[in-house]
Amino acid sequence: MTLANKLTLSRILLVVPFIVLLSIGGKTQTLIALIIYAIATLTDFFDGRIARKRNEVSDLGKYMDPLADKIFVTAALVILVGTPKANLPAWPVVIILSRDLIIGVLRSLAASKGKVIGADKIGKFKTAFQMVAIFLALLILSFEVDSMTGYIYYLILISALITFYSGFNYIRENWALFRE
Repeated sequence: MTLANKLTLSRILLVVPFIVLLSIGGKTQTLIALIIYAIATLTDFFDGRIARKRNEVSDLGKYMDPLADKIFVTAALVILVGTPKANLPAWPVVIILSRDLIIGVLRSLAASKGKVIGADKIGKFKTAFQMVAIFLALLILSFEVDSMTGYIYYLILISALITFYSGFNYIRENWALFRE
């Protein structure tokens, strides 16, 4: 297994302590979860760069990297919806998760035809924005800045809009797979 794939796998494994700590709640636990989230985000930043630099880009990495992102983002968003201080409605999260499921089906359909659909620039931007938005939301919750909790909604709303556009773009770019 390549170093890049190990970093991706470590991101998936970090989800467990992340969700446990956020589920417990409390200022210290949320702060530690924020640190874990930052570490996981860094692995996402480095895994692709390492794979390209070492010429170790693999189909496994193309599948696992977005999957690791989805697992982490989904876990964070679901926990945020259930966190009273975040005051986050479920509907923007449903948009984000629905897009991810639809694109997952699209990727599976492509794979059945021997095609690998990797992340495009809009998809990468979407993921980066989601990760920053979730990081800021966790930062607000970690330091209990009550006057800023309303911003969590707007961060996730913007994420949902970008996510929707990204999904639309993937479908448009790969419409031939659906026509068949």
